[in-house]
Amino acid sequence: MLLPRKRRGHPLLKVFLGLRFSSSRAVNTKPAAYHPPRLGQTVNVQIPQCSTGSHHGEAQDIDGRKVKGFESFTGARHIAICFGIMRRGVGVEVGSIGQPLAAAGEGAAGDDQGEGEKGGAAEEEEFITSTALARARKMPPKKAVKEEKILLGRPGNNLKSGIVGLANVGKSTLFQAITKCSLGNPANFPYATIDPEEAKVIVPDERYEWLCKHYKPKSEVPANLTVYDIAGLTRGSSTGAGLGNAFLSHIRAVDAIFEVVRCFDDAEITHVEGDVDPVRDLDIIKEELIAKDKEFVAKAKENLAKQTRRGGQSLEMKKLKEEEATVDKIAAWLDENKEIRKGDWSPKEVEVINPLFLLTAKPVVYLINLSEKDYLRKKNKYLPKVMEWLKKNAEGDPVLPISVAFEERLNLLGDDAAVAEECKKLETSSALPKIVTTMRTALNLGSFFTTGTDEVRQWTIRKGTKAPQAAGVIHGDFEKTFIQCIVYNFSVLKEYGDENAVKAAGKVLTKGKDYVVDDGDIILIKAGAAKA
Repeated sequence: MLLPRKRRGHPLLKVFLGLRFSSSRAVNTKPAAYHPPRLGQTVNVQIPQCSTGSHHGEAQDIDGRKVKGFESFTGARHIAICFGIMRRGVGVEVGSIGQPLAAAGEGAAGDDQGEGEKGGAAEEEEFITSTALARARKMPPKKAVKEEKILLGRPGNNLKSGIVGLANVGKSTLFQAITKCSLGNPANFPYATIDPEEAKVIVPDERYEWLCKHYKPKSEVPANLTVYDIAGLTRGSSTGAGLGNAFLSHIRAVDAIFEVVRCFDDAEITHVEGDVDPVRDLDIIKEELIAKDKEFVAKAKENLAKQTRRGGQSLEMKKLKEEEATVDKIAAWLDENKEIRKGDWSPKEVEVINPLFLLTAKPVVYLINLSEKDYLRKKNKYLPKVMEWLKKNAEGDPVLPISVAFEERLNLLGDDAAVAEECKKLETSSALPKIVTTMRTALNLGSFFTTGTDEVRQWTIRKGTKAPQAAGVIHGDFEKTFIQCIVYNFSVLKEYGDENAVKAAGKVLTKGKDYVVDDGDIILIKAGAAKA
C-alpha cells in the first residue's frame, strides 16, 4: 500500500538520518509490524510512476517491514533532500550535498545523463550522513556558551580590607580617622601595632540618606565595611624579619589592601629605611608580597606532586594534573616578578588560585599620604616618580591622595558641622568617604535596599548576584524558599517621587530566580514557608 500524498504533484520527502537508500524498483513484500530503521540500515524504495510524471512510493526495509513517513519523487538517478517540504526538481544530489538539481528527469548541471542508469534498471546506493543532512537543512549555528567569569578572591559579601604599608607611614592614624575610634596605636616607633585591630566603617551613600529622609523609618541600618589595621612591614618580612611572617599572615586573612605610601617629610617621624623614598618603599612591599606568594605556591606544588606521583588515568588524577599545570603557571608568573591580580586567568585557573589565598591576588587601593600643606595645594615633589612607578607596575589600580594628618585634625573636631565648616573654609573635602567607596568598588561590592516606615536597610552583595542569593543575605531560608521578588531601582523612585507614582508608571517589576540584582535596587522578597 502506498503512503498518501499530501499534495498532488508535490510529494514530500522525509529522510531518516544515516540511512542507505536504494532506488531499486524491486520490493520485498513480507508483511511485518513497523519498526523504525536503524542508522546505517539499507532500505529499498518502491517508486511507481504517477500520472503526473512524478514518483511516489513507500519504503520497506530489507526484511519487508514498512518504513513510515518516506516518499520519493525522483527516478533512479537522484534523490532530492531538503529536510522539510520538497518539490520536484529542487534539492541536492545524494553524494554531492549542496549541489542544486535541475527539474526532475533533467539531471544536474554538468551531469552525464547516462551514468548511473545503464541498462535502465541499475541500482544506485548512496550513504547520507547526519552531518550532510544537517548542512542540507541549514541548521542555525549553536550559540556559543559564555564562560561565566569567576572573581579572584573569597566569595561572599562579608569582605574585609586591611591597611598595609611600611612602619611609620600613617597606617594606625588613618585607621583611627576612617573608623572614628581610638583603636590602634599610632606611635613614633616601628611595630607600635602588633596584633591587627578591627573596626566597621559606615559606607557613605546619598541614596541611603535620601531613603531615610523619605520614609522616616523607626530603624535605620546602613551598609558597612570591615577594616583592619595591620602592623608595618619591613625589608625581609617574607623571611621572618621584624615579625614579618605574623604580619603577612594577617594580610592573607583580608580580602583587599589599602596600601599607604609615605610622601611627606617630617624629621620627627622616623623612617625604617632612614629616609623618605616612596618608590623604594613601593618596591619593598611588592617584593615581600611576591616572595611570600612564592612560598605558598611552592608548598602547593609539593603537595600536588605527592598526589600525582602515583599516576593513573582516573578523572581525579586528570584533575590533579590540570591543577598542577596551573600551579606551575602561577609559579612562572611570580618568577617574572608579576603580581597575580595582573594576570589573565581562566575560570578554571581562578578556581585553583583562590584556595591559595595569595597576597598579590588581592585588589589594592593605593593611598598616597601627603602633608596637609601638600594636600591642600595639590602639589608634591614625590608624586611624578610615584605615578610613573604605578603606571608601570599597577596600571588600573585606584590611586587616591590623602593627608592622614589633615584627616586626624578633622577627626578631633568631633562635630560634623565643625568639620564641614573647616573644609568649606579651606576649599577642600575629606578623602575618607571616597576611600571607602573606592574600596567597595575594588571588592566588586554593591547594594540593594529594603524600605518602609519600620526600617530602611542597605544590604551588601557582590555585583552579579542573582535574586535568590540576595534574598539569602537577608535570611538563609529566603534563598531556599525564594519564589519571586518585586523590584524597582532607587533612581526610578527618586525620579517619580513615591511608590504610588512608580506603580502608576508601570515601573514596578516582578522578577524570578534568574534576575541579577542591580546596584541600588529596592526589593521586596516573596518566599515560601521554611521547612522545619
